[in-house]
Amino acid sequence: MDAAAEIVSLRAQLAERAAKLATAHLLIEQYKAQLHKLRRMQFGQSSEALDTQIEQLELQLEDLEEAEAARVAATPQPRPARSPAVRKPLPVHLPREDVVYPTAEVCPNCGGTHLVKLGEDITEVLEKIPARLKVIRHVRPKSHGRILAALSGALDEERAVLCPEGPAEHGIRRVAPGVHPA
Repeated sequence: MDAAAEIVSLRAQLAERAAKLATAHLLIEQYKAQLHKLRRMQFGQSSEALDTQIEQLELQLEDLEEAEAARVAATPQPRPARSPAVRKPLPVHLPREDVVYPTAEVCPNCGGTHLVKLGEDITEVLEKIPARLKVIRHVRPKSHGRILAALSGALDEERAVLCPEGPAEHGIRRVAPGVHPA
């Protein structure tokens, strides 16, 4: 089933449920009005038949209200979408140390040996050194084979040659010399 047909089907189901819900609300209001009318009549004249009608309406009304409450409770509530956490950049005043990874010698896509620099991926990791902090920048140059660039007519990021992976996405745990890991 394609997406358009599924949307139409879901909209039809939604309209059907909305109609049933409106009918149930209307029935509840109708029972409440009848109950109110019968109670007013009850105080005017005492009758067993009137009392049984009132009890029957009260039971029907109670059943409908319980069914409505159960239906509302059974409906799954959509969870709000969580946005990914975005960290603030590390402070500029901290000293930085660059670790530059070597690039590949040969383009794996075209086999060319003359690589053109496209840019860099920089990952900053905060490393705690006793009594001081510094930022280590991991620089992995991105490059592209000249032959491939000439053939494709443009340098594209998807086919760029990256050097070996740097630190893990959430940082690297390092232990300073002379410190025992916990």
